Amino acid sequence: MKAYIISSVLFISISINTGYAQIIRGEEFLRDSIFINASPLFKNILAKADTYKIQFIYTQINRDKNNQITYHTYSYHLDSSHYFYPASLVKMPLSAIALEKTADLKVYGVDKFTQIAFDSAFSCQSTLQTYKNPKQGYPSIGDFVKRMMLVSDNESYSRAFEYCGQDYLHKRLSEMGYTGVRITHRFNPLCDSIENRYTNPLRFLGKKGELLYKQEMQISKEKLQNPLGKTIVGRSNIIEGKLFPQGRNFTFSNYLPLEKAHQMIQSILFPSSMPKRSRFNLAEADYAFIRKYMRLYPRQSEYEEYTLKKGYFDAWKKYLYYGRDTENIKNENLRIYNVVGMSYGFLADCAYIADIEKNVDFFLSAVIYTNQSEIINSGNYEYQTIGLPFLKELGRLIYAYEIKRKKEYNPELRKLLSENY
Repeated sequence: MKAYIISSVLFISISINTGYAQIIRGEEFLRDSIFINASPLFKNILAKADTYKIQFIYTQINRDKNNQITYHTYSYHLDSSHYFYPASLVKMPLSAIALEKTADLKVYGVDKFTQIAFDSAFSCQSTLQTYKNPKQGYPSIGDFVKRMMLVSDNESYSRAFEYCGQDYLHKRLSEMGYTGVRITHRFNPLCDSIENRYTNPLRFLGKKGELLYKQEMQISKEKLQNPLGKTIVGRSNIIEGKLFPQGRNFTFSNYLPLEKAHQMIQSILFPSSMPKRSRFNLAEADYAFIRKYMRLYPRQSEYEEYTLKKGYFDAWKKYLYYGRDTENIKNENLRIYNVVGMSYGFLADCAYIADIEKNVDFFLSAVIYTNQSEIINSGNYEYQTIGLPFLKELGRLIYAYEIKRKKEYNPELRKLLSENY
């Protein structure tokens, strides 16, 4: 696999509607101002950034007297040519684009809560028309987005992917300037790269079961691969219980560089702070919908299956700051809006973290690779001993620094108490 070179820490200044203004080295700042009080474990992991393929991005949020935002972003080991498998991070842009597409069907009487029925017309496709839901006994785009944002549900991701299809997704991503991003497959290991180009025919149904809109099977015109070309991770791979001496081929897998995911979450939380091209074309109600379910703990939702008794503790997907603590989170002033990824030894989290009481808010995105054996699918990943402790401490180190950081104007965060955030 490709060798990783430890890159310099970068400082990136972003102003409203101007994009990236400048990049200067900022290694001394991170070392002396934030990591000086880190634990020995954290420092040891960071010293092996090449081994653990660490990348992270920290954005300070500054405001003027009118509460208008300016970003200052520090990045470490950030390099889009260093592939990491994004896993569930792709659920963030997929959710937003699925909501965009659904809004365009308003003329047919369709909205995000309209029943959707999936049919089957090609190999690796399966039907879906009904399932148990506390409020509605059928699937919908809104239901998929809720489940993806709440607990990172994979079935919901696959269905939203089938609804959008590769061509629609990549046309929209390209329009927004994310030309290198790839969302190419279901989360179903039995579907190959060809089968993932064929997505299910589907129907939207009215309250009486009448047909509102029909979408035929979509076939992607191009066999997409990630822009890095042939991409192999690991030195060996276990497939159906057998060890093969080659790493896993990610050439046709999803690809989402960390800086792009970081920009996307900024766009969802504060759309007006980003260039118009980079914003999702969503009504404020749909922005609020995504943000709400990014933030909620599983127990706060309407889903009976997402309870502590069923194993869904509060920090199920709050890696930065909480790791995966299993106790209920009691700090109601600390709000975390985020999306995570966990697969093949990669752990990732993109988050907006805010403390309403302490006037603190910032963006933090990070990825770490915890597979020292370099055997893919071994099940012996160091999530609990390396990855999650590192992400938890990284979030807390940045949070501690933000509490002390002097700002000319404190943020107005009371809006985070409303349902619209």
